[in-house]
Amino acid sequence: MKKTLKSRWESFRQWQRNPHSFFTNTGEKHECLNCGNSYHGNFCPVCGQSRAVTRFTWHGVLTGAMDVWGLGGRSMPRNIQHLILRPGYMIADYLAGKRQPYFPPFKMLFLMVALVALLKHYAGFDVNFDEDAAIAKGVNKTAVYVIDFIMEHRIVATLSIITLMALIVRWFFGADKRTKSTNLCECIYTQVWMMNQLLIFSVVFNLLKIVTGVYIENIEGIVLFFVMCVTYKQLFGLRWWSTVWRTAVMLLLTFTVYIIIIFLFAATIEISQQLG
Repeated sequence: MKKTLKSRWESFRQWQRNPHSFFTNTGEKHECLNCGNSYHGNFCPVCGQSRAVTRFTWHGVLTGAMDVWGLGGRSMPRNIQHLILRPGYMIADYLAGKRQPYFPPFKMLFLMVALVALLKHYAGFDVNFDEDAAIAKGVNKTAVYVIDFIMEHRIVATLSIITLMALIVRWFFGADKRTKSTNLCECIYTQVWMMNQLLIFSVVFNLLKIVTGVYIENIEGIVLFFVMCVTYKQLFGLRWWSTVWRTAVMLLLTFTVYIIIIFLFAATIEISQQLG
């Protein structure tokens, strides 16, 4: 039994590091339906059309519709599976150029933000922000405007947090010689993938709230922090302790800087209103 479990664990670890397999060329000759060229392989070397193109069928229509929502060839289910089981290795593969198997991360982000907002509404977390009530309670009008803007423009707020985290990760994790090769653009893509990952777990917790009526916020926070540590550990290859404290400090810096930026933004608006 121990040997079996160990062998399964080793197989899983090997899959984590290299889950991709590709079909080899069988030597079969194909004729391109687009340009008429005869060729070997999966794609026409003249026009690039796939050999899989055939007459329209209901299966093809369904597959095309699923592709729009990330459920087809470059599937979001594959994204979800890999972001849960091998997140850091997946991100490293994506940055290294293995992008064809995955649904585009930014498209996935827009879908995930919309899904989480919908689930939060049904779970009872999405409380509407009452501007008049907040002002009546003495909340600064500028602060009310900023809060309302963030709540109405979730994707803008999400992208701003991603950009800020990318800057801090590039600077903070980049202090180690093993991570200096990661540029800022790659850090932004890394944080987009990680935001998708965190939104996946947020979906799970919101579904549990809807089904059971029970929600423990502290547990979600601990799980998300652990998930981030695992991802950075796999991606950068640092030791566990180094990864944990860097992740904690990075989150603290991100929160602090984001609050400062919001405060400066609100102060600028208030000064411009007074001058106007």
